[in-house]
Amino acid sequence: MSLKKFLVFIGIVVIALHLMGRAGVFTGTPELESGVLNNRLYPCAPSDACLASRPPETSPHYIHSILPKVAWEQARPEFKNALENQGCEITSEESTEYIKFQCTTFFLRTVDDLELYHAANEGRLHVRSRARIAWLDWGRQRRRIDALRAELGRKDDPIVEAPKN
Repeated sequence: MSLKKFLVFIGIVVIALHLMGRAGVFTGTPELESGVLNNRLYPCAPSDACLASRPPETSPHYIHSILPKVAWEQARPEFKNALENQGCEITSEESTEYIKFQCTTFFLRTVDDLELYHAANEGRLHVRSRARIAWLDWGRQRRRIDALRAELGRKDDPIVEAPKN
């Protein structure tokens, strides 16, 4: 196959994937168990492409919670704006301590469900993010949460390790 034919083929595949994403093929279904139960976000299922700040640190599903720079009452609108700028929409606000977002990627239109829960007794923001179609995650959930932490979390958070150079 010549290079030109190969590039045309790749272009057709990319356009087809993009159109399939726009048609909703990659949106998946929201999970039934979400929200807060006994002052904790629901745990990740073992088979999910899911991240949460409550499993043991040795779990592949673990990600550090976020220590906001300011009090939650002030930080809440900042977190909402930051996530809306990343293509997320609020789907549920059950209380002032809990917000659920639906985050959609630009190209394939894949959807993640992202939950934030402020544990007032800890002063920390716990997170849970689940890709609706697990094989289409490619690490974007971890990058989204790390970007939130970098933008709105305290730099002197004792739980988060210092970056390795």
